[in-house]
Amino acid sequence: MRKFFIIFFIISCRVWSFSQGNASEFAANDRIEIVPSFSKNTVGLDIGYFNYAYINGTSTILNYEHSLIQNLNLRFGLGYFSIPINKGFSGLQFPVSLNFLSGKKNNHFEMDLGGRLTFFESALNAYDFPNEYMVSILLNVGYRYQKPSNGFIFRALVGFDGLTLGAGYAF
Repeated sequence: MRKFFIIFFIISCRVWSFSQGNASEFAANDRIEIVPSFSKNTVGLDIGYFNYAYINGTSTILNYEHSLIQNLNLRFGLGYFSIPINKGFSGLQFPVSLNFLSGKKNNHFEMDLGGRLTFFESALNAYDFPNEYMVSILLNVGYRYQKPSNGFIFRALVGFDGLTLGAGYAF
């Protein structure tokens, strides 16, 4: 009986040793890279400064972005601009654009391409703005700080909008 227990113990130890997997064997073969997914929604406030043909102005836009696919967002917003020439020139603006983000971690290159519908409170003259509204193209490039998960975002862009700085929250 003693020989039986010794043989059983040796065989079972041998079987148990083969049934245990080596962590390094599985790590090399079964490695799956998990790409973090970005937040689906973002709200933010952009403040911009522009200079067109020696005319300076400021712009403030409240934005909402929704992720269409990874690294591509649809952005639309509501804003106000002001150009302090003569008696003042201001109005509402409605930008709509696609944002492309490159990068997988916190720091990204951002490209913003779209259009803007602008309504003027008072047109400069009937010849320049006969309908008191204007459609313009948006093209901005710059830097964006955004963690892949929820949290704070920061944007610094330059383009047709002039220089724009923005902050917001992704959720």
